[in-house]
Amino acid sequence: TIGTNTTIDGGGTVILSAHGSRHFVVNSGASLTVSNITLRDGFANGDGGSIFNSGALVISNTLLTNNQAVNGSGGAIVSYGTLTILQSTFEDNAGANGGAVYPRWDGAYTFVDHSIFRRNRTTSATDGWGGAILLWDGAQLAIQDSLFAENSATSGGAIFNFPRSSIVMTRTIVSANTAQYGAGIYNQRAALTIGDSTLRGN
Repeated sequence: TIGTNTTIDGGGTVILSAHGSRHFVVNSGASLTVSNITLRDGFANGDGGSIFNSGALVISNTLLTNNQAVNGSGGAIVSYGTLTILQSTFEDNAGANGGAVYPRWDGAYTFVDHSIFRRNRTTSATDGWGGAILLWDGAQLAIQDSLFAENSATSGGAIFNFPRSSIVMTRTIVSANTAQYGAGIYNQRAALTIGDSTLRGN
């Protein structure tokens, strides 16, 4: 549990396997910066398989893989605070909804830059919203220079944008994602701005 401002740098050599629990819980008012590390095998019977963020979280040059939120959303991360993702990869994560990342409610702001979301998926037979990202009820997302590929869901193969939430996407590729509804992006009466980007093969 992170209760004060903390930085963890794996130097490109460290792999943390959670073996059936979360890696981190970031408390409100605290910050965590994780860089040059692999976070894998996280598990939660609820939201946020690897990280539950209520504060300020920075993920830099980091791989999050094979994390899972069972009966919850955000296979890798659930975020109620600020989340910054830089030059990182999310792959093979799974959640009932939001296969990789679940920014939730007003005040949840997420910025993604030069990052890859690949082969993340939803597992809920009832909803299955957002193979890579589910934005929920007022959360805001800005994406630039990134790739969303081969993610899968029932609705929103790459991203599901819930009412009152917003997305601004720039110079990003959304490719080869699959869903029954909205194979690339499912935008449900929410704000969506796309510029200089490519959506193909969804």
